[in-house]
Parts: sequence; C-alpha cells; structure tokens
Amino acid sequence: ILVDTAHNPDGVKHLTKFVKTLKYRRLFIIFSALIEKDSKSMASYLPEYHKLYLCKIKEPRAREPKIIKSMIGKGIIVPEVKDAIEKVQKQLKEDDLLLITGSMFLVGEALNLFK
Repeated sequence: ILVDTAHNPDGVKHLTKFVKTLKYRRLFIIFSALIEKDSKSMASYLPEYHKLYLCKIKEPRAREPKIIKSMIGKGIIVPEVKDAIEKVQKQLKEDDLLLITGSMFLVGEALNLFK
C-alpha cells in the first residue's frame, strides 16, 4: 500500500514517475480531490492502473465522485473511503499495489482506517 498526498497535477506527475519504478502486477488506485483542484489534469497523469476507485472524503470542499467521473470518463464510484479500501482489499493479491492519492484529506482518512 502506497499513500501519497499529491494534490495537484505536478505532484501526480512526480508520483507517477516514482510508481513506474516499482514492481507490481496490478495497480489499484483510490482517488479523490477537493473542488478547487484540477481533478481532470490530476487524473490524466495517474499511472496506468487496473482499477480506479473514486470516493468522497469527509471534507466540506470535497468534489463529488460522480463529478470526477464525468470529468475523466472512467472510474468506479464508491460512497466512502472505507468502502473503497474494503473493495480493493478483497481483490488485492500479494504482488499488487494499492495507491491512495489526490488529497491530503483522503490520505489522512485512509491512514486512520488502517490503525
């Protein structure tokens, strides 16, 4: 599991460059962003993935997952971060990678769930 607080297009570019150096079979991504962020550009720089989950974070400025999906044209909508993590954990194999990124709020919420 890799968590990264990349929350703008440049941050996602650098994250993707790093992810490409890792060895894994399938990449699962959990992504969310705030309304003032350029979600479409951010998502366009994500590394190639097996599945992309879009969820709403518990933050008043969170962008709705259905809006992110309409901007980028793909993704699986799940109501909450907890739901996304549970769905991925059911599919994750030993040589797969889960990447959680797009917002500091998303990362914070996810890390609290792993305690």
